[in-house]
Formats: sequence, structure tokens, C-alpha cells
Amino acid sequence: MTRARNLRAEESANNICTGDCCIGAVQRSYSEMCASGAPEPVAFDAALRVFKWHHPEVAAANATTLVRGWVCPPQSAAH
Repeated sequence: MTRARNLRAEESANNICTGDCCIGAVQRSYSEMCASGAPEPVAFDAALRVFKWHHPEVAAANATTLVRGWVCPPQSAAH
């Protein structure tokens, strides 16, 4: 619950709404890369690049936090 609350705060601080179409694009790029057999770090990097394309104004650390929250289960969020 705390992780979800922190993610919402990060989204809000960066003017990313939960209905933003980039969330779906980020999640889709990650899941499709994983499904194609790409290593998880490669899939995460692809998802991060998709996010940065949509939101170049968001700082790198904040982008990583957001993408991690959208694509990684809580136990594997150690990027």
C-alpha cells in the first residue's frame, strides 16, 4: 500500500496522470520485450526509453522510479 501511495505521489509531482496513455505504452513495451525473451534489464531499459520519449521533462531518477512502479512487482524493484 505504501509503495502505491508513493508511486501516486511521484506521478502527481511530475504531472503524470494515471490515465496518461504513456503508462500503457510503457507497460506494453516491457511485457512484450519480456515475452520475446529479452532479459529483464533490457526490457526495463526499453520501457524507460518509451517513458522518456513521452516525458523528456522528467528527471532520470524520477523516470526510473515511475517506470519501476508501473512494470516491476514489489519484490523485484531493485533497479
